[in-house]
Amino acid sequence: MDNILQVDSVEKSFGDQKLLSDIYLGCKTGQVVAVIGRNGSGKSTLFKIITGLEKSVHPFVSINDRPINSSSTISKFINYLPQHHFLPNQIRVKTILKLVNCNRLFNHKLIQPFLNNKPKDLSGGQLRLIEVLITLYQPKAFTILDEPFNGLSPLVIDEICLSINEMKARKGFILSDHRYEDVLKVSDRLFYLNNRHLKEIKSNKELKGLSYLPDYLTN
Repeated sequence: MDNILQVDSVEKSFGDQKLLSDIYLGCKTGQVVAVIGRNGSGKSTLFKIITGLEKSVHPFVSINDRPINSSSTISKFINYLPQHHFLPNQIRVKTILKLVNCNRLFNHKLIQPFLNNKPKDLSGGQLRLIEVLITLYQPKAFTILDEPFNGLSPLVIDEICLSINEMKARKGFILSDHRYEDVLKVSDRLFYLNNRHLKEIKSNKELKGLSYLPDYLTN
């Protein structure tokens, strides 16, 4: 059964500064939905509102047309990769995998070299890789990824994109990243967040008209 996630009527202000206005975003099983926008446009805030980590005026979040309001209910359906690191520093990676029920990652070629390491001993890119894989392999209907490619090598990013494409047959993805070439490669739908509003970009002509991405990505 395909699942449908819908987020509607999102408004967010910080003091007198309005960041998000009447935002609608939808995603369903089999889709990778990408949100692009300049730094400070509100992408991370939107993701936090969807996952219940940030409050807004009157957001409406639903799965299959059923409203989900509490953070505990949202977490049953949606898992979230934040921009910041979140793994405990003093616990070995193999122990973390057991704690989050990701035993199948023990045999993953990208994670095996780090099983006996603690997060505090890993580079930022190595730590990000482990966080991304743990998030991807959680059995939730939807996965939201905020800057998943940050600090990763091109070869590792290709592996992550391959995993996303394989997994989307049974779940939906919403992501944002500043590695635009990889975002365009992996996404099925593209939205641009600018000046408080979210707009779907449906053609290369529209994308080029934003004067936002390098020309070689929009030709």
